[in-house]
Amino acid sequence: MTVIFYTSGRNSILFISTLSSYNNITYIGSPLLVYLPRYAYLTELDKNSLCSMIEQTQYLISSENIQSQTSEATYRQGLFYFKQDRVFECSQSQGEIFAQVEGKDSELPYNVYIDIKQAGNIKAGCECDDVTSPLCKHAVAALLAYIDDTQEAQEHNRFVNLKETAIKDRIKRGQSEVKIEHLDGHPVFGLFKATSLAENTPWARSYTVHIRSLQQKKNYCDCPDLLHNQLGTCKHIEAALHYINLQSSAKTSTDPQSLASPLPFILYDSQSDSKIQLQRTANMNASLNAVLDKYFDKQGNFVGKLPDDYFYLESELYGNQHLLFGEDAKRYCKELAQEQNHYLQKQIIRQQIFASNGKIKGVQATLYPYQIEGVAFLAANGRALLADDMGLGKTLQSIAAAQWLINSANVDKIVIICPTSLKQQWAREIEKFTGHRCQIIQGGADKRQAQYQQSATFYILNYELLLRDLNVLNENLAPDLLILDEAQRIKNWRTKVATATKLINSRYAFVLSGTPLENKLEELYSLMQVVDPKIIGPLWRYYSDYHVLDDKGKVQGYRNLSELRKVVNPHMLRRDRSIVSDQLPDRTVLRIDTPMTSKQRELHDSGLSTASYLADIANKRPLTPSEHNRMMAALQQARMACNAAGLVDKETQGAPKLNELKRLITEQCIELGEKMVVFSQWKGMTTMVESMLQQMKVGFVHLHGGVPSNKRGDLMQKFSQESQIKVFISTDAGGSGLNLQSATMLVNLDVPWNPAVLEQRNARIHRLGQRKKVSIILMVAENAYEQRVLQLTQKKQDLFDNVVNPEAEQDVVGISKQSLKEVLKDLDKHKDQTQETESISSDEMGVDGQIIQTQDIDDDLEQSPTTVVEMTDDESTENSITSLIGQVQVELQSNLKQVLTQQGGLLFVVDQVNDEIEAYFAKLDTDIQHAVIDSRTQRQLARLGNANPIAASEVIPLTALEPESSQNIWLNQSKKKLAAAEHLLQAEQDGVMDLLVASITALITWLADKPELMSDTDIPIWLYSEATQKQLLTPQQAANFSQIMSFKMATDLPIVMQQQLLDDYKSLIKIVESAKL
Repeated sequence: MTVIFYTSGRNSILFISTLSSYNNITYIGSPLLVYLPRYAYLTELDKNSLCSMIEQTQYLISSENIQSQTSEATYRQGLFYFKQDRVFECSQSQGEIFAQVEGKDSELPYNVYIDIKQAGNIKAGCECDDVTSPLCKHAVAALLAYIDDTQEAQEHNRFVNLKETAIKDRIKRGQSEVKIEHLDGHPVFGLFKATSLAENTPWARSYTVHIRSLQQKKNYCDCPDLLHNQLGTCKHIEAALHYINLQSSAKTSTDPQSLASPLPFILYDSQSDSKIQLQRTANMNASLNAVLDKYFDKQGNFVGKLPDDYFYLESELYGNQHLLFGEDAKRYCKELAQEQNHYLQKQIIRQQIFASNGKIKGVQATLYPYQIEGVAFLAANGRALLADDMGLGKTLQSIAAAQWLINSANVDKIVIICPTSLKQQWAREIEKFTGHRCQIIQGGADKRQAQYQQSATFYILNYELLLRDLNVLNENLAPDLLILDEAQRIKNWRTKVATATKLINSRYAFVLSGTPLENKLEELYSLMQVVDPKIIGPLWRYYSDYHVLDDKGKVQGYRNLSELRKVVNPHMLRRDRSIVSDQLPDRTVLRIDTPMTSKQRELHDSGLSTASYLADIANKRPLTPSEHNRMMAALQQARMACNAAGLVDKETQGAPKLNELKRLITEQCIELGEKMVVFSQWKGMTTMVESMLQQMKVGFVHLHGGVPSNKRGDLMQKFSQESQIKVFISTDAGGSGLNLQSATMLVNLDVPWNPAVLEQRNARIHRLGQRKKVSIILMVAENAYEQRVLQLTQKKQDLFDNVVNPEAEQDVVGISKQSLKEVLKDLDKHKDQTQETESISSDEMGVDGQIIQTQDIDDDLEQSPTTVVEMTDDESTENSITSLIGQVQVELQSNLKQVLTQQGGLLFVVDQVNDEIEAYFAKLDTDIQHAVIDSRTQRQLARLGNANPIAASEVIPLTALEPESSQNIWLNQSKKKLAAAEHLLQAEQDGVMDLLVASITALITWLADKPELMSDTDIPIWLYSEATQKQLLTPQQAANFSQIMSFKMATDLPIVMQQQLLDDYKSLIKIVESAKL
């Protein structure tokens, strides 16, 4: 291959020719320039690197090639799969791609084969057998992954800064995620409509793009990204430029870069000192030039005073058809005028509120001095973050500030978004302090639509409803003020809820959070985006200015925190409880280390082993959705085992933590007559506490996610007012917003990942209104994953203190180099050792400078020694092994591929490991050590050669089994899906209804004697025809099945209802199975 470069000025034109394969290379050359148009703008090219790149890129395809050969709907679905990292194998050889793509069933990935030798005629084969389109969604996902891998390979070892990376990201997304239509004007310098193609975008919006230049970043789009990203471009502009490059009118031009806009225009340029610039053209009107020369210098920089002189210019040239005023210039000058006016009004508002001496008209409460300051801060800023510590009255301050805006700023409609558990409490507080009418938004779509139309001042809804009601909020309600309570719910800027929140249009916004930063610095970024995106700028700049990155772009620490405090402090007010310390009693924090039983240890170590294995995979490639879920489930198993083995296996009774809690309840509640709050993340654990209290005959109330929001206030009232109710049991559903000052002790049965969650719990009893000394108990499992979690939370607390505390002095905060993978490996390495794990020192555990005591429990627990069963001639041992293998073989059928033995243990090799397989092996009742891996892992281990840890294993021959009938397969599958649904419901996880419907589908297939699984659409027809006609089901039973399946698409279904549906289905199973058998 020969590569020839011709350079002329700024432009570099690449000609590719070859003696051996002229036609092939000619075909490749043009897409190269189209697919990578940014190379046409470079002034210096590394010829050797580019030649190497061309040799590696002999088979180039683009998103346009893909879109031209499939439907728009299929392309959207494929793009969604690609962005979910469902493509976990993708390789190319001689113009053929092989890929594996995860489908709906994570256990059965689709194998995809694609021929890309001719980009205009891509040929694909996929196991999904979708014949509706030449390229199915799995093939589209695989092709997009191939394009992405190719781009990464081309850019390997090339240093690019964060700004360049941000621009490249928009170029790539513009070429694959945006559809362009030419609207009006010049075919190049005209208006274009840009529409998102991404299926996982919550609200597909269209934006208008105005192309002004093909070389300089002077183009305009009305999307919010261009307004704030400081890049001069966005994915919509890049998509339009790509579209223009592909059109024949641009391609046939001798030099499309030399084209000029037909009209002069005025634009906003964030990078220039003048901000407003003029782009002149040849042959401009003399009279127009005379006017413009008064406002712009020869370089096109605005020389007048902004914004006043700009408005004079706009007025002077009103109606002139020979000049374009850019919308970006208009918007910038308008916002500048608003900011100047706001600054003057801010001082006046503060003076008026401070002059009120804590008595705001319309508020039936006298405010403390610090609360007056908070009200003035919110009302004067208009859009602000109130980050006061828990228990200082953020709710009252925001209500008072809202009332001031009602009185003085014509505020009429106010929307409050808060956790579900706090909606009723907000309504009570508003009615108590102001008397204004509140409308709580809840129920189905029709009911909510009617509620939005009710006449009220405050409308209260939870974050989850925002995803469904955004359009109604903006178009019908159009709130003047938005209040976000517990705003850390949107700390992850990537989530749909966070995106939706930032799309609410309101003049004013109060963001309330006692923990605006919980895990990492990006969380503060997300909250400040709601206040005002201009405050800390775009994300790439936020990373550049305040993060310490390694050469791979990974965050190693944080820097310039003092500068960040200066930027944020005018818009964020933070006070801790030290300002009311004279009004709060003392509190003692006591950590109790509890041992683990042998069963707990077994379940704990099993979960960590699985998580460590998946962490290794994550270091090599992104995890697929199912792998990610498996990893989270494994970590969850380890954490649950720290509490009680019964949380995992659903069988084991009791736990050391429960024994210790029983002792505390006896001393505190029975002997001293005090009240106690008990927290656990797991509903199963709180249910165990409930059973224990019933046996002890101690009065209690129990709050969890299944309790309707309108009933939670009754539980608080009962706990505070009824003397016989001694214990308030709660999951983290009650971790925020609850006032439980009648208790004097709070027990944390587990360690949350997040220090803010822990402090939220503790603040339920240590807050204003508490008159007695309080005790906070933290139970931690010995030598376990829970201790590592506790250490990591302290690192997060250091970051929080050095950002949100205005008196902080530290400018750089490091991040522990011990990643999640290393923590898992460390625990796995030491899991069988008896040495004591390093405990957290009292200064690490200190809260507000308090000394933390540590107490160990020396319960006499029977620790069963680890038993290794060796292969001997002993008949009983041999029979046990044979029996176990037979038991597993019957359960797994063809999914069991091989059984290996080494040093007395058994290794089961299955086709693919999933959550159900792991759960099955975890419940096996045997003393024989065993483990399970999938076939892919076995193949990967074989590549290690002599280093293969299972190379010396012996294969145990499997006995041939009678093939299981298809009917029994479906019945067994139905039972497995039901068991998995029960497990998810117990852990209060999502996906219960999906598994329940899958179980019903398998059961109906079994009942109908069908060899293949029936579809969702066929089942209702069969239920009301054959099933009832053949008297396999009564009409009522058929109706019951159909009713349960109708809930599949329901979202936010209460746990109580899910439990009822599950119970109803279990009753149906017994009747149907008994009748058929």
